[in-house]
Amino acid sequence: MSKPMSVIYELHEKGNIERKAIYALEPKKALICYIRQQQNDHNTWEYPENIKGIRESQIAPNHFYYEQPNTVLAAYPYKAL
Repeated sequence: MSKPMSVIYELHEKGNIERKAIYALEPKKALICYIRQQQNDHNTWEYPENIKGIRESQIAPNHFYYEQPNTVLAAYPYKAL
């Protein structure tokens, strides 16, 4: 059985989308890791289970979003080609 993979995107206010990272984690955990690492917190053993403001899509299960000033972070399941 393969490990879950997730991709993190940064959706900018002006419309451009950047792929920022790929993690061998479920999307919500990957998003938490990305947010904490952007805050220079690399102590992964102490990451929380949730961060206030993370929300799951009501349409696409296992797709998560986190709003920041001028951007939205998105975490989706990743399937390599």
